[in-house]
Amino acid sequence: MEPWPRLAEEIVYDGDRTIARRHYRQPDGTETTFDVTVHGSVVSVLAFDESGNVVLARQFRPGPERVLLDLPSGYVEDDEDIASAAARELAEETGYEGTLRQVGRTTPNAYSTEVRHIFVATDCERRKETDTEDDEDIDVVLVTVDRLRELLRSDELTVVDGAYLALDVLGLL
Repeated sequence: MEPWPRLAEEIVYDGDRTIARRHYRQPDGTETTFDVTVHGSVVSVLAFDESGNVVLARQFRPGPERVLLDLPSGYVEDDEDIASAAARELAEETGYEGTLRQVGRTTPNAYSTEVRHIFVATDCERRKETDTEDDEDIDVVLVTVDRLRELLRSDELTVVDGAYLALDVLGLL
């Protein structure tokens, strides 16, 4: 199967998120339209402190309008490589720094251009206070790997696919 040819695209909303309306030709010749969230690359970090606890960020999420746990995550800036972005986001959201390695990437939404790069950080130490954005209010939470496995099956954690991927690569599932 080949990707469908894109016939046209127009921006239908440009605010906090950008929505593009994309027109495609299906293999049978039929034309179809989808609204797609145009999104830059994102990094997410499964971080472990020196005791083996997982470092998570608890914050309000406007989509579900709930406070959820999250892997430290954020956008890759235009002039930034993904490893630097992962280190920056981990430090900004949690104050932790550690040894980073990339373990994979995901496409978390079929109606978005987002690519999420997954990192593992080990031997993390809290070296500074959090340095969050104006629209962030984050509490740092430490959980055991067993508790993280429970959270993967709950509705209390975002970036579940990235956490599963990282745990699998580490042999911790």
